[in-house]
Amino acid sequence: MSKTLYVSKEFTFDSAHRLHNYEGACSQLHGHTWRLQVTLCGRANPVTGLLIDFKDLKALVELHVIDVLDHKDITEYFDRLNGMNTTVENLSEWIFNTLERVVLAQQCELYSIKIWETPSSCAEYRKGG
Repeated sequence: MSKTLYVSKEFTFDSAHRLHNYEGACSQLHGHTWRLQVTLCGRANPVTGLLIDFKDLKALVELHVIDVLDHKDITEYFDRLNGMNTTVENLSEWIFNTLERVVLAQQCELYSIKIWETPSSCAEYRKGG
């Protein structure tokens, strides 16, 4: 029987955003310290015992997500990119889609993205359900 291993790494970044088509305080520009959890799955390398080296995962996430979003007005960035409303739900899907392409080269799969907008509010995105 094949067993699947799951590993996760967490990151934080700071950025500002505002919500379009929303009535309330969040329609105004405001900032968050976002907490991001990236979970990969697969089978550990039989030689090293690793699914992925955490330093490699850190480098991928920093290059493709953190460096893009940290200390930025992400509403402005996504308005230029694709007009995406910067809800935590949409961010979780965008981060998943962004990382899914680069993680495959590591011989494992992206399982989920979980992102907290506040310490008690988050969204999770998993492909296929």
